[in-house]
Amino acid sequence: MEREAKSQNEDPEVEDAGLSQAELDEMIPAREFFDPETFATLVKVGEGQTPAAGKARVTMEIDLDTLAVLKAEGPHWKERVNRILGEVATGRLVPAKAARAASRKRA
Repeated sequence: MEREAKSQNEDPEVEDAGLSQAELDEMIPAREFFDPETFATLVKVGEGQTPAAGKARVTMEIDLDTLAVLKAEGPHWKERVNRILGEVATGRLVPAKAARAASRKRA
């Protein structure tokens, strides 16, 4: 059976789950599915959670191949991204492209 075309989600913060419009139309909002007590215990992603002191919650897009490399290096990839960004921002880590350009200037 051939699936209907995916709907175009206009909200960039909502990931496309690969559902057809018919499947989306059949979905029931969580508020209607769960009893009020259970629904009240559900936590929306990012809501009600405060970042650790000195941290800020950000949303960004990363190339899939970059993400695959980071995840392949093991758990805690987000911490590694934070460390790498911090080192680049403070000049302790020079990106490879900049390092190659600097070495060509010295030659």
